[in-house]
Amino acid sequence: MQNNGFELSLEIEGGRKRLPEYGHKGRTYVEGRRGYPYQIKFRNSRAERILVVPSVDGLSVLDGKPATEGSGGYIVQAYSSLTIAGWRTSLNEVRQFEFTSKGGSYAGKTEGAMNCGVIAVQVYAEKKPEPVIHDIHIHHIHWPPPPPPPKPWSDIQYTCSTGGVYGSSGLRGASGPAGPCGETGLGSDMLKCSLGIPDTAAVNCCASSQAPDFNLGTAYGAAATDRVTYATFERGLWLATMEIYYSDREGLMKDGIQVDKSPELATGFPQAFGGFCKPPGY
Repeated sequence: MQNNGFELSLEIEGGRKRLPEYGHKGRTYVEGRRGYPYQIKFRNSRAERILVVPSVDGLSVLDGKPATEGSGGYIVQAYSSLTIAGWRTSLNEVRQFEFTSKGGSYAGKTEGAMNCGVIAVQVYAEKKPEPVIHDIHIHHIHWPPPPPPPKPWSDIQYTCSTGGVYGSSGLRGASGPAGPCGETGLGSDMLKCSLGIPDTAAVNCCASSQAPDFNLGTAYGAAATDRVTYATFERGLWLATMEIYYSDREGLMKDGIQVDKSPELATGFPQAFGGFCKPPGY
C-alpha cells in the first residue's frame, strides 16, 4: 500500500516474494498462513529522512509494549527503504515475525490477543529549527504595517452546533494525539462536537459494521541477526499512518474478500505504447 510518498508491504521467503494485497471496504488485507515467517518492508520516496514507528498486533516491535504515538521507531533516510524482520531483542538480534494462531502469538502470550491481525506504521518528519525573522526598516519609506500573526491553535475556539465551545487543547505539538478516526486531537474534538455524541461513542464512529474473522497473530519466532545503532531524531510533524490487516484464507473469504481471484489485464482499451514504427500495410 502507498500513502503520501511512502510504501508499506509484507514479504515472505526472505524478501523474495511480496504478499498480494486486497482492498476491501476501505482497508488493505493480506492472507497469512500459519508457520510462514514474514518481514515488513517500508520505502521512503521523499527527500527527507523520517521516523517509522512500527506496530504488530498492537505492540511496539522494539520493546513489546502496547504501541503508542510515543513508541520508539526506525530512522529511514531519504529515498531509502527499511526491512523490519522481527521483534527486537537487542541491537544485534531480532526474533522473526511468523504467522500463527492468536493464542500462540507473542501478543496473546503477553498483553493479550485482542489486537491480533493488524500491522501498522506511523511516520513522522524530523523537527525543523524555528525560522528567525528579522524586522527590516527602510529609511524614508513607510510600508503598511504587517498583519498580526495568526493565533496559535490553543487560542482558537469553535462553537459547537450542539451547544458549548470547544477549543483545540488536544492538538499537542506538531502531531497531537490520534483521534478515533485517525485525525489529530482537533479533528476528533470537532467530530464529536458536530455529531453531538458522547466520548464513549466516538471511538466506534469509524468502525465497520462487519469485520472479518482475524484468526491469526504473529509469533515470537526464531532468532536472526539484525544490527542497528542508536541515533538522534527529534520528532516533528505526523505524516502518515498505514495499516495492513491480515487473517487466514477462511477469515478473509467469510467477509467476501476474493483471495483466489487473479489480476486480469484490460483488453478493451487502446494501448498507449507499442513497438517500433512499421510501414503502412504491415
